[in-house]
Amino acid sequence: MTTKSLNIDLDIRSESCLDELLKAFGTAAIVLNHEEGFASIEVNSGGQSPSIDEVILAFYDLVLNLPPEIRAIWDRCEERCMNIGIQAGTTPYAEIFRLSNKMLSRLMSINAEVAITVYAPDEEGSDA
Repeated sequence: MTTKSLNIDLDIRSESCLDELLKAFGTAAIVLNHEEGFASIEVNSGGQSPSIDEVILAFYDLVLNLPPEIRAIWDRCEERCMNIGIQAGTTPYAEIFRLSNKMLSRLMSINAEVAITVYAPDEEGSDA
């Protein structure tokens, strides 16, 4: 089983309604979960397997292109977290997943943070 990057979910928390924000993302994002005050979305990659940087850049562009009144909803959110999913495997011995300074600067400019979720290898040892 190989260690690999799975995807990045954008988790958003707000005391305000998130409906208009999610609607503004349009078909560029897929809503995975939406409850009162919380939403988790991913970039609609059209079946491709984009890199971590490509996904972060796509989210960054979505936020930058929000109309001012919708961007205000984003800015009021208590949490804007890019959650990077990593599937742990038995090979290679070590794998590095790097965020460039440019990507970190972009995340900071839209007040987003990064979390990393590492999933243990499954017991059968097969790729997920």
